[in-house]
Amino acid sequence: MGINFKEIGENAQNTDFQPLPEARYNVKITAAELGKTKNDNDMITVTFDVMQGKYTNRKLWSNFTLTDKAYVYIYTLLKAIGSSLIDEEDVAPKDIAQALIGGQCSVMANVEQGLNGKDRNTVSNFKSLEEAGELADAGSSKKLFE
Repeated sequence: MGINFKEIGENAQNTDFQPLPEARYNVKITAAELGKTKNDNDMITVTFDVMQGKYTNRKLWSNFTLTDKAYVYIYTLLKAIGSSLIDEEDVAPKDIAQALIGGQCSVMANVEQGLNGKDRNTVSNFKSLEEAGELADAGSSKKLFE
C-alpha cells in the first residue's frame, strides 16, 4: 500500500512555527551535537525543550562556538545546569556535549530577524531553575511563562 500524499497535504497543519514570545522559559536540554563552523571551529548545537506552560515541548536552539572568546557562553550554560565540568581543567568538546544532555535551566528567549528575513528565537541569559524562580518572585519584568 502506498502513501497518500494528496490526503496528507489536505490535512497537514502549517508547520511554519512562529517564534516563541520574548520571555523566560524553563527548559531541558534534549540534544547537544558536535559540529564545525564555516571557519572550521568546533561548535555544539544545543536543543532545548520548554518544560511547562503554554509552550510545553516547543523547541529552542542555540549554537555554541568553542573558541577562546566564546567559552564564557558555554561555561554559563554549564553553570546554570549545575554541571561539575566548570571545575575541570582539560575538557574535551565531546564531554561537554554529553554533560549538557538532560540538563535543566532557565533561558531568555529573544526574537531576532534571521538571515532568511523571518523572525526566529535566540536564547541567552542562562540561569539555574532556582535563580530563575527567585528572579520571577522578585517581580521580574519578563514573564516566566506565557
